[in-house]
Amino acid sequence: MPNLGERFVKAAIALDPVLASFGSITGQRLEGVRAEHCEGLLVQLVLDFGEQSIIAVADADYDTLELGVGPRPRASELVEVISKPPWPIYRAQPFAWGWLTINQQGYVDGALLGFGDDIYPKLVLNVMGSEIKVGTINFG
Repeated sequence: MPNLGERFVKAAIALDPVLASFGSITGQRLEGVRAEHCEGLLVQLVLDFGEQSIIAVADADYDTLELGVGPRPRASELVEVISKPPWPIYRAQPFAWGWLTINQQGYVDGALLGFGDDIYPKLVLNVMGSEIKVGTINFG
């Protein structure tokens, strides 16, 4: 049986640039959420935190989530959606934590996002069928 610890360390090293970029927005408040749809599918989400944004793009070829933190994009095909569920309750909340998910085939197909003062993830972004799906997470 392969050494799982070694495999997990390799995965963590490969994902470190994205995970480390979450630090640049930690504590920044969510100001807006913009979306791009293509043929009815949600293919891009931009979560705006002042000058920086989390940019999530569905990679249709591999059903993976391309995720990064960078300057706020000015793409005209993005439509503001912060007034639509589940986003309103996170407006003006500070970003707290970010996680990436890896499926059993080794694809990064999701992210968990935490807001506010606790350490629990609140939202999940997952790519399924070439589309980003957004879900809420409740710990009860």
